[in-house]
Amino acid sequence: MCNAMTDYGCDGGGIGLVALFIGALHALPVVAVAAWSKSKALTVIVAAIMVGIGVATGNIAYLVLDLVGVALGAWIGFVIINQHREEIRRTRSRELLKLLDD
Repeated sequence: MCNAMTDYGCDGGGIGLVALFIGALHALPVVAVAAWSKSKALTVIVAAIMVGIGVATGNIAYLVLDLVGVALGAWIGFVIINQHREEIRRTRSRELLKLLDD
């Protein structure tokens, strides 16, 4: 009987889909906070909390997956924040140019 939560792969190797899914779940709070707050500091704090949760509750065999999930979540969060900041810069530049043209 194969148990994807505890066995290292069911076919003799590889990673179970459940383990990948749980690793990806660690990224969700980080991405959500980044999209909501647009704050890199808060994103880093939530990522640190998620690392702590992954270490405290996870199986040592899948710790790397949990950490990769958090790292990917932080990276995606930073991309979201940077895109938002760049959009604000472009909007402000357009407004400034419009004021100067008047």
